[in-house]
Amino acid sequence: MRTGPPGPGGDAPVLLRPPRLFRPFITLVTTYGLPRYGEVEPTVFAALSFLAMFGMMFGDVGHGALVGLGGLLLALKGRGAAREAGPAVAACGVSSVVFGFLYGSCFGLEKFRAYALWRDPLEGDPMLLLRAALAGGVAVLSLGLILNIVNRLRAGDIYGAALGKFGAAGLAFYWAGLALAAGFARPRLMLPVMGVAVAAWLLREPALFFLRRDGAEAEGEGFAAVAAESLVGAFEGALLYLANTISFVRLAAYAMSHAALLAAAWTMREAADKVWGHGSAAGLLTVIAGNAVALGLEGLVAAVQALRLEYYEFFGKFFEPGGRAFRPFKLGI
Repeated sequence: MRTGPPGPGGDAPVLLRPPRLFRPFITLVTTYGLPRYGEVEPTVFAALSFLAMFGMMFGDVGHGALVGLGGLLLALKGRGAAREAGPAVAACGVSSVVFGFLYGSCFGLEKFRAYALWRDPLEGDPMLLLRAALAGGVAVLSLGLILNIVNRLRAGDIYGAALGKFGAAGLAFYWAGLALAAGFARPRLMLPVMGVAVAAWLLREPALFFLRRDGAEAEGEGFAAVAAESLVGAFEGALLYLANTISFVRLAAYAMSHAALLAAAWTMREAADKVWGHGSAAGLLTVIAGNAVALGLEGLVAAVQALRLEYYEFFGKFFEPGGRAFRPFKLGI
């Protein structure tokens, strides 16, 4: 009997083997689930997007250096899961340092802002930072849609790749809506594109119903139910793109929150110095406490929010957990 390689989406076991540099982020993927055999290996995309989102929310040279040092210590001295997580934590610290130079932020020091490569989150027009956050969200969501199209094509799901909510029709709807909202194109050009995409969503399931009508009727699923489900799905899809894009505003919001907390610590230090004298111990303790809160609380919040955007907005577009982990045979001798 001759056998061939298993097809995409089958029950073959899956072993994630990203480039060595990204292997510390495998846990970021496996916590969500395993991709099916033949689908895109998401570790590299997950690592890069997570690091960018974390760094944008937690940009500070000093705090990033401390996080990076903590990750290095975990990698060298930690045990078990802590040691495995060390390199990923160190990479998060590096990302924070990079964004810290962009923001001109180092423990909230006023003098360091003069060396900002871009701008402080609290200075200037806040809409600029919001637009940057939304642009990052558009890039992440678009990548998720492209990966979903690739997965559907690999699995032989032509209808899903072309007409699915997160397929080519969804990508066309999303980019036409973005061009329309940004004023890059006229409504008479973009609205027909969006209309065709919605029509594709509405017609996909009814078309599949007739292709598999015998099986669908055997399961008691009538055409009216399929049509109603398609209508609800199309409406949900239109709202989902808007909601998912707006979710990335939190990247800017938490960047400003982090900067505001540090600014508040230095303002309180100035107030303490007015009472107890310049360079007072009370003022120094205020700055240390403010930075400690920013490092611990804001760092945790940034990590949680980055995970939320990763799993819901990004993975939700293309990643359907269902893969079976590869477990090698072991011979007991």
